[in-house]
Amino acid sequence: MAVVVAASDADKFKKLAESENLEATTVATVTEKAYLTMNFRGQQIVNISREFLDTNGAEKEADVVVEGARRFDKEIPRDFEKGMKETRIRPQCLLEERTFRTF
Repeated sequence: MAVVVAASDADKFKKLAESENLEATTVATVTEKAYLTMNFRGQQIVNISREFLDTNGAEKEADVVVEGARRFDKEIPRDFEKGMKETRIRPQCLLEERTFRTF
């Protein structure tokens, strides 16, 4: 778990964590710089701009073309339990054996 606290509250937070039998360690310092930097054994190993981090590293949209879509004409039973017993309708997943054997 990560928690951000003001530098002036860090010691108080650590004491509160200790009173709850939790270990708290300062692993980072928030600065005015718009970069995330990490150092390991005196060497900078990460230097990423906040602007890049805000994008989560990937585009947020994509164009999709669906080809060969078919209309689903089968009537879905009103009785959910009955519908789940029909192998043509029930979800095909790893949990199905545990979930549907009880019916």
